[in-house]
Amino acid sequence: MFVDSSIRFQFLILLTRWFFKRRKSVAMLKSSLTPKVEKKPNRRCDLASTFDVQSINQHEFQVTDGSRNYLVDLQQMTCTCNVFNVDKIPCKHAAKAATSRDFNPGLFMHQYYSKANIGAAYSESIRPIDELLEASEIPPHVVAYKWFPPDLKEVLEDL
Repeated sequence: MFVDSSIRFQFLILLTRWFFKRRKSVAMLKSSLTPKVEKKPNRRCDLASTFDVQSINQHEFQVTDGSRNYLVDLQQMTCTCNVFNVDKIPCKHAAKAATSRDFNPGLFMHQYYSKANIGAAYSESIRPIDELLEASEIPPHVVAYKWFPPDLKEVLEDL
């Protein structure tokens, strides 16, 4: 089962534009972090302005949030609230611990959110020239796969 070549060509055109636009956006970034996360550590720091921090050692801290205590390890990128562990963006407890030692909380974000990483994701060029990819070159398991287009609303929101 082959996809109609005109549909495939239109899809390749869309991907070409999409990748080019993202490469261009990444090149223009001023920050070393992706735009959607670069402000999160500072916002979380603002939320933690009333927390108390007790250093345990160079990397570990006990952060008191009202009547609850949280253990933060900046080196391991963990907090007992589990937000830092899961999304690898400093939670409000980790942000407070970092600023208590005069560190920028953004330094403790996973490399996944870096400009270099997002740039690498879109580094390959997609060429919509149909002749470069003959049907005989497509592996059978790929041809047999049922491909569904992305939700157009989500695609447009990302642009």
